[in-house]
Amino acid sequence: MKQSPKIVGLGAMLWDIFPDATHFGGAPANFACHASMLGGQVSMVSCVGRDQLGFNALEFLQQYGVNTATIAQSDDYPTGTVLVTLDQVGKPNFEIKTNVAWDAVPWSTEIAQLALETDAVCFGSLDQRSEMSRRTIQQFLKTTKQDCWRIFDINLRQHYYSPELIDQSLKLANILKLNQEELSVIESIIGLRNGEVDQLSQLKKQFELELVILTKGEKGSVLVSNQDVLEHPGLTIKVQDTVGAGDAFNGALAVALAEGLDMEQALVGAGFQGLVMEALKDVNLKKSDITVVQIEAVIVTKGPGAFSALRVGMSTAKAFAAGHNIPVVGVHTMRVEIDPYTDFATNIIALLPAGRGRVYVGCYEDKELVDPGYYVSNVNDFVNSLKGDHIYCGESANLLASELRSDSNAVVMSSPPPTRRPSALASIGYSELKLHKRDQVPDLLPIYVSSAQINSAKRISASEK
Repeated sequence: MKQSPKIVGLGAMLWDIFPDATHFGGAPANFACHASMLGGQVSMVSCVGRDQLGFNALEFLQQYGVNTATIAQSDDYPTGTVLVTLDQVGKPNFEIKTNVAWDAVPWSTEIAQLALETDAVCFGSLDQRSEMSRRTIQQFLKTTKQDCWRIFDINLRQHYYSPELIDQSLKLANILKLNQEELSVIESIIGLRNGEVDQLSQLKKQFELELVILTKGEKGSVLVSNQDVLEHPGLTIKVQDTVGAGDAFNGALAVALAEGLDMEQALVGAGFQGLVMEALKDVNLKKSDITVVQIEAVIVTKGPGAFSALRVGMSTAKAFAAGHNIPVVGVHTMRVEIDPYTDFATNIIALLPAGRGRVYVGCYEDKELVDPGYYVSNVNDFVNSLKGDHIYCGESANLLASELRSDSNAVVMSSPPPTRRPSALASIGYSELKLHKRDQVPDLLPIYVSSAQINSAKRISASEK
């Protein structure tokens, strides 16, 4: 099985005090939570006070599957807080408390070892406002391996930055992410010329960056890489406020790049997932006249399936479940495929296309998967190797009907696969829920069948079965 990438949030973790509620926050901590929900093996490097807010913060991160072993606890400084107010269009205003724990992040041998193992890390300018934390953050970045993705989410806040700090951070990063307002500030500091794309290209060249990303809210995003300039239009999704949207984008981007996606896939996926994950915080199911509080659980297929659709579905389900603290149930795609036939057949074989002429196979006996699934490259050899009566179903049963009908012991079900019917998924998932079978959000990972993302099935030919 392919190991999940090691990802680190580096810097502030705190509590945002809104007019009507208190929420866990800090850009690096939000980033860590989102990256963990998307399948990353995530750690946080920061500091909290040895107080109730600090204990609550550690517990919050642990619930999202984030490793807290490299978070220090201070007896001298309290856990950080920020007073947040929103204007009429949802734009946040921040009153950031000073002399707090995340200003005093100490260096340690544990942090040094983590840096050597990290595949992607996200940091900002605000996190470096104090000398102590700045030294730790910059030493971490200098210690990472050469191919580590070092994302500088510039995150300009009030007066907590300087031209010197911006210059130091850009030289330590290989990815820069900023918004239009921040680009205007950097333009004046560095002396950028012409329009947005030219300015991004100047930043990339001057600081030898791999990627420069400009996020433009509902207007989309722009990515300047070594290969191309990619512009992605915005997606219209109603969001109550924009706090955390950039952190969701960064989390999705870090996981995508660390897993080896090309830059265009990473940009599109990060943009979509960032918007969806934030929008789902405050979703109200108006069309069904159902509110969030009435929902018992979220049920989602976990694969095997195609990368883009499965990733979006999985991240959406996990974000919804985590955001509203409700259970999530992941259902194997093959189990959904066989469901219509379980009342009259014991041995059922579900088949899904896996690219390059291969088929993903799931063999079931009495509704139970007899093995973790595998691939075959020669359908005829596979058919000839089977014994006893059985049923073929699934998407590839339609595509390979002629080959499969050569099996005299089998019946080929060529009707539309039940995965096209959400009711089949809901029925199975609800049954699992009633049996108290549910998944932990951090542990629920997608199973891909694309050539670059196969991570949960044996690669075998029919002759090897």
